[in-house]
Amino acid sequence: MRNPKEWADLHIHSSFSDGEWSPREIIQQAIQLGLSAIAIADHDTVDGVVELLKETPPADIEVIPALEINTDLDEKEIHILGYLIDVGSPILLQALKEQREARIKRNKEIIERLNRLGLELSLEEVFEIAGDSMGRPHIAQVLVNKNYAESKEEAFSKWLKRGSPGYVPRCSMSWWEAVEVINRAGGIAVLAHPGKSFIDHLIPQMVKEGIQGIEVWHPSHSPEDCQRYLRMVEEFSLLATGGSDAHSLRDIPYIEQCKISYEKVALLKERKTQIST
Repeated sequence: MRNPKEWADLHIHSSFSDGEWSPREIIQQAIQLGLSAIAIADHDTVDGVVELLKETPPADIEVIPALEINTDLDEKEIHILGYLIDVGSPILLQALKEQREARIKRNKEIIERLNRLGLELSLEEVFEIAGDSMGRPHIAQVLVNKNYAESKEEAFSKWLKRGSPGYVPRCSMSWWEAVEVINRAGGIAVLAHPGKSFIDHLIPQMVKEGIQGIEVWHPSHSPEDCQRYLRMVEEFSLLATGGSDAHSLRDIPYIEQCKISYEKVALLKERKTQIST
């Protein structure tokens, strides 16, 4: 059994979604940073986790099976984290397949809009750098590569964000459908970085629908946000999780800022055992 004083990061993205590290590189970074457990929580895919689980991970680090499902409500994005999921669940894989097909359709529409605006790029160029997990960050990278923007941030601001000429609304599952999929896949559903979405008023309803935790510690959360969500965790008997939401080397400072004690991981496992029995 691990020492509760050891550290974990339960929100890291790999190159299987919009991160820059391979799953193996994430493991190497985590060991160098002294973490005892990590969760690769890629957007709408478990492929990176599956790749890692095919191998025997180093004895000094634990991989928590996870993902982050993107959902929308009106004009807000709501992300739902799933921990300790069965990555081979047919229910989960079918839901992710449908989510992925909807994303590809959206990306085609974005590229068609950009083409009509005079920007020369193709779906094939985006697939070349992204593979099956392509999304707006990969379109942004192609725009940078072709000198339509100086950075991915500028590409989003100028062409891809909500309200910009190339924006296309996402067609995705609802947050309550995401919670149901995670629960049916044997996982623990956790609301990701609620401070980014300004959806505190929805949390009581989310608890009724099966949310088991709140991501309290996140780079976008102020100390006041963290304290507010800790109070909600106590009020609704939820789990408190945290993570860096790291995508690349530039996010390493967030790992130190948002790491959590391994005790929180143990509580996740305990809750899963309670639900399963």
